[in-house]
Amino acid sequence: MLSVFDKLYDLIFPKNKMNFKMGEVVHLFPKRESSQKTRAIIKIYGKQGFIVCDTNFYPINRKKKAIKLISRQYTKKYSRRERKMKKKIWVGWIPVEEISWIKKQKPKYME
Repeated sequence: MLSVFDKLYDLIFPKNKMNFKMGEVVHLFPKRESSQKTRAIIKIYGKQGFIVCDTNFYPINRKKKAIKLISRQYTKKYSRRERKMKKKIWVGWIPVEEISWIKKQKPKYME
């Protein structure tokens, strides 16, 4: 349920257009109604932005449309089995309704 302030916010700041291109760098920001999972993904992996991996919008659970992204930032985790530090990136789907974004230029290695 949207409050009066949310409706006013949507009027002042219109929603982002969904015209993505492959390889485009996108910086994401969670909205007020976004889930904890989306907020955590943006907080952990989104400091340097995400690369658009798939331009088609697929529904998650037949309710929300989502876009496939790859993180540009990795996290370091220690692997006990291999006894060394491993780098991990995030690849997955984020619901479009839960985020707002800013587009940046393509990375040099994508040109």
